[in-house]
Amino acid sequence: MAWAMIATVIIAFRKISGKVNIIYGQVLKVRQLDTQGGNMRIVLFTAACLLVLPGCATNSGIVDLGGGNYVYAKEDAMACSGNAVKVEILKEASAFCAKQGKQLTVQSSDAKPCFYSSYAGAEVQFSCK
Repeated sequence: MAWAMIATVIIAFRKISGKVNIIYGQVLKVRQLDTQGGNMRIVLFTAACLLVLPGCATNSGIVDLGGGNYVYAKEDAMACSGNAVKVEILKEASAFCAKQGKQLTVQSSDAKPCFYSSYAGAEVQFSCK
């Protein structure tokens, strides 16, 4: 997925500057650079950021709060809807409770959509009864 994101950004730069050839998401050849190398620096910096940022998404897993209460918080770099992330959490929490022979009871939940500088995410507090 990271290569697809890099290819999209580089293709966008290609449309703007016409200086980079792309095949299958990899930079194959730089035809020309300006004297300062400014455009290439932007492309390389953006590509490096896109490789590093997906690793920043968090997934707490299911955390035992004690007394049969649990919390699960998760961010997804590839989702734009916090509700989609919440559905993933609820599926995993339901499977967790089913392994114990119990049913999921949601105590509270919160979801946030992706925004310019943050990932979509959700948090669900639940118990198994």
